[in-house]
Amino acid sequence: MVVRTGSQGMAITSMVLGIVGVVFFFIGAGLLGLVALILGIVVLVSGRNGQGMAIAGVVMGAVSLMLTLIMVVIAVPKYTQMVKGARASDAKVQINAILHSAKIYQQETGGWPADITTLESGGYLELSPDVKPMWTFQLVGDQMIQAVSTSEMKGGAGNIVTFYISEGRWEGYGFPRTTGE
Repeated sequence: MVVRTGSQGMAITSMVLGIVGVVFFFIGAGLLGLVALILGIVVLVSGRNGQGMAIAGVVMGAVSLMLTLIMVVIAVPKYTQMVKGARASDAKVQINAILHSAKIYQQETGGWPADITTLESGGYLELSPDVKPMWTFQLVGDQMIQAVSTSEMKGGAGNIVTFYISEGRWEGYGFPRTTGE
């Protein structure tokens, strides 16, 4: 009887990588499952020694790949939404400042400001110089305040954040979409 240590070594490697892939899939080690799967299949197809360990490697490799795929399908959209929310937070802070300034303006003058320039020139508002290049702001009557991203914002130009004043509701870029409305 001839023992082929090369195939047994591949079977052991397949099994170990499959186990490591399953245990540590959440940090990207699930991709080791692909290597485990390939090595295990090579051993199984060749009919060499180590069939049991090769089967374990194939099974664990497949499980590790599935866990990684599930994690990516769930995590990537959540991460993307969090990044958008973080980028939109600059606009949200400035919109809150605009709203506060507009209310003070209304109390002092008896009317709602026509635009952001009225608030700035009257000394009611000073937009952050760090945020100004990334967002443009607009008062739409006394109904809403809108921010539109410029090309300077890392998320790209044309993203809109809207605050509906009477409803106290946020909508747009960086905010989860509502369904069923």
